[in-house]
Amino acid sequence: MNSFVSYLNGLHNYNAQNQNAYGERNIESPFYAKTMVPLPICDMIYDSMKDEEPHMIILTGHAGDGKTSIMFQVLEKMGEDPKFKESIHDIHITDGNSCSCIKDFSELSDELKLSTLRELVKYPENGKYVFMVANTGPLINTFGKLFDVKETAERAQMQLIDAMDSNDGMIRNIYGYKIAVINMAAIDNTSFSTAFLDKIKAEELWSSCEGCPKKAYCHILGNRDLLNKNRDRAYEFIRNYYVWLNEYGSRLTIRSITEHLAYMITGGFDCENVEKKSAHIFLLSNLFFGFEGTVSNDLAENVLAVRIAKNSGIFRRRLRNDEQLLIRRNYKTLFGQEINTIIADADNLTKRTQEWDEELRRMYLFFNIVDEAQKKKDIEDIFSRQFYNYTQVRDYGMKASKNQKDLVIDALRMLYVGTVLSNDNVIPVTLGSESGITPSVQLVAGEITKNAIELSTKTDSKLNNKKQALVLTISGREFILTLPMMDYFEELKNGVIATNLDPQLSHGIENLKSMMLALSDQSNDSFDILVMNNNGKPEKISVFIEDDKIKVQ
Repeated sequence: MNSFVSYLNGLHNYNAQNQNAYGERNIESPFYAKTMVPLPICDMIYDSMKDEEPHMIILTGHAGDGKTSIMFQVLEKMGEDPKFKESIHDIHITDGNSCSCIKDFSELSDELKLSTLRELVKYPENGKYVFMVANTGPLINTFGKLFDVKETAERAQMQLIDAMDSNDGMIRNIYGYKIAVINMAAIDNTSFSTAFLDKIKAEELWSSCEGCPKKAYCHILGNRDLLNKNRDRAYEFIRNYYVWLNEYGSRLTIRSITEHLAYMITGGFDCENVEKKSAHIFLLSNLFFGFEGTVSNDLAENVLAVRIAKNSGIFRRRLRNDEQLLIRRNYKTLFGQEINTIIADADNLTKRTQEWDEELRRMYLFFNIVDEAQKKKDIEDIFSRQFYNYTQVRDYGMKASKNQKDLVIDALRMLYVGTVLSNDNVIPVTLGSESGITPSVQLVAGEITKNAIELSTKTDSKLNNKKQALVLTISGREFILTLPMMDYFEELKNGVIATNLDPQLSHGIENLKSMMLALSDQSNDSFDILVMNNNGKPEKISVFIEDDKIKVQ
């Protein structure tokens, strides 16, 4: 028996029999300290409590965002015991300074929330710090109740929300209260996944498996060993997958990521339940998506992140390397020895069905050994054509490329004109329909020169200083380009007409168009009409009034 396996199974709710070892209960486990991932935000909180004037630090976000873990790390760094039982606990910071810690404001009754917050916000006036963990909804609602006048309450709530949105961790004066808000929901947590995997596959946690009689066929130990041997490619896929989800608005909390990766290793099995079965069935590449071999395991969908991964269907996407994988079956050039052995055993027993092809693709996502050029193609096929270049900027600090700028300019032409054929130095800003089909005659509201358009990068935020944002600058005005927008631009350039855009993407496109309209050069003496000629090229016709006559040029 390896008690660490039981701990991993306590991190997910596959069979609803775990002890829900989240937050406080998780901290109480002796394995927590060994698997805890240090988070950079802890140093910032620690420094602000040491160096800044007394104020209230509010750590907010969604349930499962890791707020309790952060409080644990900060208090440990201060030499304090974080395992206090009471709701409010006072600690000493420096000589003459103390801090009241509230481990979970959201657990208090509504009445106690209000009375507690009413008292806490006054502490900084008396030289006392406050460090509070609170879910976003209860915090905003209770904060508004501190004010008797409705209009004042609403303005105070909006200032608190603005602090969450800016997420700079700065001390703000909100109606006389010194508050620094850190919104965990706005902090990129995708790097947590690989750091957590490094923790849970550490040798000391698996040493008791060495003498186990099931060692030769235990899929749990086998998955841990496969992670070790295929670390680079498996980690890369897992991180890219979470980035892709995050960029498309399906951000997982740290708790959900933890559940997902723990289940990926164990499949919900404890040591005593492990049985000798074909090695491919409980491969981590299957468990990650909620499959056991070629069969979908509906029970695995109890784990939210597994359900999301299965519904994503990315293991069904066609790859340019499918010919080598599914037709030529060149396994020896695509996989290492361990995976080849597993495939050879399964290939003899499994019919060549669509389900088996999908399982092979799942193995390929995690365990392939292709070169860098093919890897880039795979990433484009799995996620999107713009994903690779976008993440080079986002995660690795690469500069925006000329190809990305050219794509944006071509997409803007398509957005307004319906073609990229024109080589003019200007982009007409037209007043066309929003149906996705560009009319052959359009009114030109103004023009923007290509020279006024720049593409650059900047740090996402103070609390997301390792994440870079892709910035479109037009005549000095900045606009953040998201991955969905870059993917949409790719489709526009390729002539794909989308008439039913995702609301979030549609909102972003309309904001960009509004900015371009406001920045475009407009003439008061004439107006232009854009007419698409028979060659598919736009022709501009100027209409103006001269000597009381309407003239066309």
